[in-house]
Amino acid sequence: MPDVNLKSAPQREVLDVVRVGSYGAVEYHHKLSCGHIERRKRKAAAKYIACTLCAVSIRAREELGELASAKTTAVLPDDIDELGTEIVSIETSAARMVAELASIFKIPNDMVAINYVDEGEAFTVGGATIWLDLETMQRVLRENRRTSVSEDEHRIRRPLGQ
Repeated sequence: MPDVNLKSAPQREVLDVVRVGSYGAVEYHHKLSCGHIERRKRKAAAKYIACTLCAVSIRAREELGELASAKTTAVLPDDIDELGTEIVSIETSAARMVAELASIFKIPNDMVAINYVDEGEAFTVGGATIWLDLETMQRVLRENRRTSVSEDEHRIRRPLGQ
């Protein structure tokens, strides 16, 4: 149970007391007029006792009232529309870049990823990552003919004697 000051908790009338448990583990359940059940180790002799659950609900209601009365800045629909159109334009240009890079390398679109850079107020395209498997890499290199790659150059050679 949360920390509740029993002296400041509302006093409720005890309607019924039920003894629960056996020797060494006895609890007394006090049924209160508010509908809550207060569990104690000893039976209360008083006709009215403090209800901790009522105190918790009162505290929660007060905190919710404070939260509800707190000033918040709402995002206006115009701002949302402007932000949405900006995001859509960035995503559209990124999708075009992905398609163009994929067509240049003749690879599927899912092998190209666009990297975004945070520039304070907005995200912009910062680069791209392209994943090439061995066959695609060899094909691209052969087509560009800048370097000649043999079929065995991708294998790691072991030092002699091992």
